[in-house]
Amino acid sequence: EAARRLGVSSADCVALEDSVPGVRAALAARMAAIMVPDMHGPPDDLLALDLLVLPSLHDVLEHLTTLPA
Repeated sequence: EAARRLGVSSADCVALEDSVPGVRAALAARMAAIMVPDMHGPPDDLLALDLLVLPSLHDVLEHLTTLPA
């Protein structure tokens, strides 16, 4: 919904999520997802998708340039 409101393709978006349901929703919408876990890390099935998991929001900026264009 957010991508539509912004007038961009969801495939051109990056979702920063702290929860497994949020990551799943972002991936279902074809967004790149970065997980910064709050209390629970991602399950193995999400890790198998090469999900980028970072320890802190401070680490996100340096990784944005590594995402596929």
